[in-house]
Amino acid sequence: MSAQSIGAGEGRFNACYIRDVGNDARQQACSAPLLMAVSESRNAVVVCDAQSRITYANRAFTRMFDCALDEVLDRRPDEVLLGSGSDRVAAAQMRSLRESGQSYDVELLAYTRGGGIPFWAGISANPIRDGDGRITHYVGIVTDLTHHHLHETLQHRVLESLVRGIPVAEVLATMCRDMRRFAPDIVASVLKIDPHGQLRR
Repeated sequence: MSAQSIGAGEGRFNACYIRDVGNDARQQACSAPLLMAVSESRNAVVVCDAQSRITYANRAFTRMFDCALDEVLDRRPDEVLLGSGSDRVAAAQMRSLRESGQSYDVELLAYTRGGGIPFWAGISANPIRDGDGRITHYVGIVTDLTHHHLHETLQHRVLESLVRGIPVAEVLATMCRDMRRFAPDIVASVLKIDPHGQLRR
């Protein structure tokens, strides 16, 4: 409730405004656990306004992109996600779908802060509309697909190399190089073992 004096002299009166806050309290009670769940989720969540500027990112997002929240706020997702090896066609498709108000799912090569470490990202985004159907926000979930892509790429290269008759040692060396490229934090090595299970030089 709020009160206000209106007018002057004999024409002066007090007006009281009463508003039912029961719905607000219930909405806040429902929103609190939801906000906690998004904040603590292991999935990277980002929220953008209608102009595609980041207004919120959870901890999983800032961990994934090795950045602080204030480094991404008010920036466009493209500025945060993309790097030199990113597929520009997929990025343009993502922008086009977002600008036309559609949901989208894309996979592309993303980078940690400042074009750092590349990783494969799956991005799923959906618009949030107000009561009049206007888009007020976009919510995106980013998933690290690097290990999935690595597995597919390695499997394809191994099969292709074996069909072409490339020596196994060469195939294994190529696999190690690919693993270092796709997942720099993985240490890959090839060991030779003799028929008795002993390591060979």
